Amino acid sequence: DQGKIYRTTNGGNSWSVVSPASNFGGYRYQSISFVSSAKGFVVGVAGQILSTSDGGTTWQQYGVTHLEITTFRFPTNLVSYVTDWWNAYKTIDGGLSWQPLNLTLANPNSRFTHSWFRNKDTGFLVSRNPVQFYKTYDGGQSWRTIYPFPWGYDRIAAMDFVNDTTGYICMDNFNSVALYKTTNAGETWNYIGVSYNSFERLEFVSGKTGY
Repeated sequence: DQGKIYRTTNGGNSWSVVSPASNFGGYRYQSISFVSSAKGFVVGVAGQILSTSDGGTTWQQYGVTHLEITTFRFPTNLVSYVTDWWNAYKTIDGGLSWQPLNLTLANPNSRFTHSWFRNKDTGFLVSRNPVQFYKTYDGGQSWRTIYPFPWGYDRIAAMDFVNDTTGYICMDNFNSVALYKTTNAGETWNYIGVSYNSFERLEFVSGKTGY
């Protein structure tokens, strides 16, 4: 249901609406993530972010940017990272305030599409057209551009990390999909194989078992 947030407390047998009364100002919800049973975030179009500290009973609304939120990661209860099409933002107070980071995509055809942070300081953002990695080790104060893949891939179709060091991605050039794996938190990636069927999601439950 567009524009509503539901919560279950009995394993999915029943659901109740916990959307804010303002209905997010009419904006569509796009993604949701909880860092604990009480603290969670919802993002929507036009740069809107909702935050709750009581399991969805009440919500606070923030407008970070006028563009669509494309990725968001919350390595701790207080530190979070979000991106729109071309820009990155960070909060260190649980979402009460957001600051732009010193990283902007210069190519108007590029977009931030994926992100991952192993802790509050170390992580990376990924852009498309072409695929590029931007990695930080100091909480976003500086960024290092990484080109870990052969040229010719336009986007990452899916990405999932098993733990702090091991992750998988599907690279898509609209003709085929190549699967890569990292065991050093994204510093380098090893080619696994190729498929001519497009992948939309990756979910690994262990270092060797995934869907």
